[in-house]
Amino acid sequence: LHLEHALEQSQYVVVKKSRRIGWSSTILELFSSWMGKGILIVCSNYSQVGYVKRKLPTNSLNRYWVCTEYNLASETHSCSFDAILFDEASFFNNLCEAHKEATQHLKKDGIFIIASTQGGDSIDYFEKLFKEATYGNSLFYPILLPWFIVFSSQEINKISNNLGRELFEKEYLV
Repeated sequence: LHLEHALEQSQYVVVKKSRRIGWSSTILELFSSWMGKGILIVCSNYSQVGYVKRKLPTNSLNRYWVCTEYNLASETHSCSFDAILFDEASFFNNLCEAHKEATQHLKKDGIFIIASTQGGDSIDYFEKLFKEATYGNSLFYPILLPWFIVFSSQEINKISNNLGRELFEKEYLV
């Protein structure tokens, strides 16, 4: 995954991704390979919190906090984290404020990953972060994960035919 390379370049990463590419499982696998870390995962809604909690490894030495942006301040009170992940960040009600709040709790050498698909209330802020990173005007390292890096052309045609063109474009195109 490009993420390991990105983390060698910068401790801040912004990921613009397509839907349904298995990102959540992949990032949780990466986190589970770390030992003894405090990891904060901030989700866009409560159903996503439940999904992430079910996917967390049970045999890990890491300490995980999983919350939404709405209870971010109470979850992070007097805590500092080795890694912070914002998942589906463009769907946060106020990504800018959540970003400011979480940054205060990142350890000096900690990792901050902001990832999202298209859409949501905070898409403008997310797009700004991604563009600034792309042009080298921020601390963030940009990663673009389009749908075609995951699926073969045969799989793409099958999915497109099954879903219909409009739904396929909504769910898969970056």
